[in-house]
Amino acid sequence: MEASGPSGPSSAKRPEKADARQAVRGLLRELNVLEYDEAVLDQLVEIMHREVRSVLGIAEELSRKHDGQKKAKLDVSDVRAAIEMRAQMGPRETIDPDVQKIEASRTNSSELPPVPEGGGLLLPSDRSRRTTTNWRLDLDSFA
Repeated sequence: MEASGPSGPSSAKRPEKADARQAVRGLLRELNVLEYDEAVLDQLVEIMHREVRSVLGIAEELSRKHDGQKKAKLDVSDVRAAIEMRAQMGPRETIDPDVQKIEASRTNSSELPPVPEGGGLLLPSDRSRRTTTNWRLDLDSFA
């Protein structure tokens, strides 16, 4: 399916994403990808938004740590540092669902440890509990 232009049906549904969709279209053109499904644009725009949010979140945190408070405006140096940090994190790896099922069944097949004799709720020793009174009231001072 050929990509529709800026007046295509998807851009009419989401006018707030029109600029992002145009940017993705430009990137696809640069890569000589001329035929694609419109859903590809939505997926790529979502990935772009997610990555930008991640980078800006890191930049905001760096800014706060640097200045000790939230600034009204992010510095270019904070964003550059965040981009470098995000690049060092690498892509997020996903685990194949089939591998997850196999691992889950293997883990769930092992027996649980036996419950100790006597049953009931096991509490820490009296010395370790924090439910005892740790203060003393001097009633003579109120007389």
